Amino acid sequence: MYVISFKPKKSKAKYSGKIYINPVNFSIQKIIYKYAKGKRGEHVNLKWLLGIKYSENEDATTLFYEKDKNGSVYASYLKQEIKNYAYINRPIKFIENSKSREKIKFNIKVEVNLNEVTEVLLNEPTKTPNKNLIPYTKEDFKKIYLYF
Repeated sequence: MYVISFKPKKSKAKYSGKIYINPVNFSIQKIIYKYAKGKRGEHVNLKWLLGIKYSENEDATTLFYEKDKNGSVYASYLKQEIKNYAYINRPIKFIENSKSREKIKFNIKVEVNLNEVTEVLLNEPTKTPNKNLIPYTKEDFKKIYLYF
């Protein structure tokens, strides 16, 4: 196998990984990628202002490719692992609007680590012939969505 490694050189690029290529027919066999060191997905940190923080910490994906009977390459297996972090810390105070001015105070604090693993296995892809596909025009969509 030929192995091609890639990593980000620009600040906007996020992923690093490897591509495995079959030396006989030069088809892609496997792709592995994840967030590069020091990179992450969407991130919101309003911890000091609103007591809210959200971060996509990890996104690791593995793709395997195979050839079908016709020689077309298709994705046969996908595994994706996503790890997110969420934090909420909100103090709440209710003051009664009367002469006694009684107060009720409480604090809501939630800290969550979400781990999601998705695996998809495709045994035999099916090809839909073009003659079975019916193209839509703009007028067809206007008829369908007339009520919205």
